Amino acid sequence: MNFKNIKLLILDCDGVLTDGAVYYTSSGEEMRRFDIKDGYGISEMLKSGIILAIISKSKSTPIIYRAAQLGIDEVHIGISDKVEKARELVEKYHTTFENVAFVGDDVPDLELMKIVKYPITVADAADENKKAAAYVTKRKGGDGAVREIANLILG
Repeated sequence: MNFKNIKLLILDCDGVLTDGAVYYTSSGEEMRRFDIKDGYGISEMLKSGIILAIISKSKSTPIIYRAAQLGIDEVHIGISDKVEKARELVEKYHTTFENVAFVGDDVPDLELMKIVKYPITVADAADENKKAAAYVTKRKGGDGAVREIANLILG
């Protein structure tokens, strides 16, 4: 599959940008682990004109901070209906699902994976997601998988 026509890349967060683990400090503050290599891939895609968005069911504020550092403007947390939010983004950016990739790692992501032309998942994703994906990364979520996807898209 040729990934050159992607105009909008939508990412789930936990299990894609992170390793899927939730960390807590002794005071109860929640933390997430992000891979710096993914950040470089994201910055390169943004420079090339690809629109990036994060849609996550989680309401975790570290997602907002990391996205701001990376320059991702479309950050949607606490979203239970990812398909509806994706439709809003497709409309906002005057494109179609023919030009959209979505990276999801678990069963709740399957509905959106089945709608986009470019469904992608990570190496440690649920088996159902791997079966639905046009591409499965060699890297695990939170371990350079998004960088690998950037390389795939940018050639």
